[in-house]
Amino acid sequence: MNVNIYADEMLLINFAVNMAVILISKKILNKNTYIPTDILMSAAVALFSFFIVISPFRIYIKTFFSPMISIVMTIMLFRPNCITSFIKYIAVVKISSIFVNEAYLLLRYYFGGENMMLLFCGAALSYVLVILIKNIMKNNTYYHSVDIMNSDRIVSMTGLVDTGNSLVEPISKKPVIVAELNAVKSLLPEKFALRYIENDVNSLMEAVASIDDENFKKSIRVIPFSSIGNEKGIMLGFVADKAYIDGNSIHKPVIALYKKNLCASGLYNTLLSPRHIGGV
Repeated sequence: MNVNIYADEMLLINFAVNMAVILISKKILNKNTYIPTDILMSAAVALFSFFIVISPFRIYIKTFFSPMISIVMTIMLFRPNCITSFIKYIAVVKISSIFVNEAYLLLRYYFGGENMMLLFCGAALSYVLVILIKNIMKNNTYYHSVDIMNSDRIVSMTGLVDTGNSLVEPISKKPVIVAELNAVKSLLPEKFALRYIENDVNSLMEAVASIDDENFKKSIRVIPFSSIGNEKGIMLGFVADKAYIDGNSIHKPVIALYKKNLCASGLYNTLLSPRHIGGV
């Protein structure tokens, strides 16, 4: 039996599915949606999938290169900063793909036929179900998605709401996000990050003096703290351009730099104040 494949229809279907998978994945992970990037990635994957189908070597290409599509898409869209984050992100992308496909098959079973409208309805149904599930689970978790942006660079982390975190920046009185230095190192001037790692608490000004970027130097903050086993101390921090916590925007957040690991198991690398939830 001959099967006619219409290029425009195939490209549109693949684009719609890819777009749905990206939007649902970002909703599950509480990532911000950047429509131009999402559209470009969806179109690129759809085009590559089309070339696989029309290629005479499609069996070999699909076997060796199809897994790479999900890997490249995950890296480009979510920029994982460690292998644990990468595994989590790619697992969510795969789950989202299955979710969209099953929703489409369910609608096709009940309404019959194969058409674009059923596909779009399946994608919309998947997205609505994800929102409902997230709203039900939202109040039952202490972990939150944290994205910090500074000078056109962004890092994605997992934050724990610490009810005992009452740290505030002394001047602005803003609550402080405590982040592992290694997790936000890409947002910092390289020389400053190295100096800060090497210097002890009594030599913080040497690290500050090493900063060449005047704008970043102006954003530096000294944050006093007290804790069990270390009655008083100070941490260096900086004012970032923006942060997103579960998609809620925080303007000019104060980020404290913590040299050690906050969680030995790596479940989180940021401590949030209860005041951060819902935006500041």
